[in-house]
Amino acid sequence: MCSPHHLQLLCFQRWDYAFPMSARTVEERLFAKVFEGAPGRLFDKLVAIRDEARSLAGEDGVSLVDNLLEKCIYISFEKYDDAIYKMAEYINQKVDVKRAVVCATAHDRRKDSSQAVLVDIHAALADAYGHIRIQELNRCDRIINSINEYGWQVDDVVFADEFVGTGGSIEKRIRELRGFFSNSHCPMPRVHVVAVAGMIKGREKLLKLADSVYLVYELKKGIEDHFALEEQDGAYTVMNYMECRLSDHAEGEDLPRLGYGKSEAVYGRRRGNCPNNVFPIFWWPCQGDGQPRQTLFRRAW
Repeated sequence: MCSPHHLQLLCFQRWDYAFPMSARTVEERLFAKVFEGAPGRLFDKLVAIRDEARSLAGEDGVSLVDNLLEKCIYISFEKYDDAIYKMAEYINQKVDVKRAVVCATAHDRRKDSSQAVLVDIHAALADAYGHIRIQELNRCDRIINSINEYGWQVDDVVFADEFVGTGGSIEKRIRELRGFFSNSHCPMPRVHVVAVAGMIKGREKLLKLADSVYLVYELKKGIEDHFALEEQDGAYTVMNYMECRLSDHAEGEDLPRLGYGKSEAVYGRRRGNCPNNVFPIFWWPCQGDGQPRQTLFRRAW
């Protein structure tokens, strides 16, 4: 339901301060606290997203946006570089790199952020540990063929990605891998997952199949895991109202309410492609009338 009278039912705790602040002061505080290392143009986008929330749902809308952004994990260039080296360290300690395949989670011809992460991890492994040449793949659907073609010795497979959402995509990759090995003459290797960031619930799901999962930054669900139980209905009502003012479809994709799989993620990376697990209010490109929006983050299909 998207009718305005529902906004009268709100009961969640607003994002308040010990003393009143102007809108610009709040925005400056948020930007300084959450978006360290971000380009200045992101500040203008922050102002725009708060103004839009206020126009859509009044002070309840902007209060909810502020609450969620307080929990945002924003990855600057420096944080990304640090995360890459932490993943490289984890891989070096967890497996015999010479008998492992490090693989992006991409599985078709389209570009994928996991491929960039793979390139950077390889560079970090070479820089920090001298692993100049490793068994690596930029598409996970080629693992078995590559093992057979190149005669690789494989004890471990490491799936590398930028973001783990519901865990469903990587779960599918692991199940496919098990299917591949069950039809081959090779023993099933141990499976590991590393990512810059991801949802805790996604990690828990993957641990049922993988031998280990390492997320440098772990995210809780924005409303379900952060709001008190008695405040959640009000927060979901406001978010539902704002999402109803967005277009149902854009660029051939359906609006993923609350983020894909209802992930409720609040995450962004400088010069990164926003995961669809993030609340769409922060990245969905079109208003309900089809007009473009000034969004905080961008997602390119």
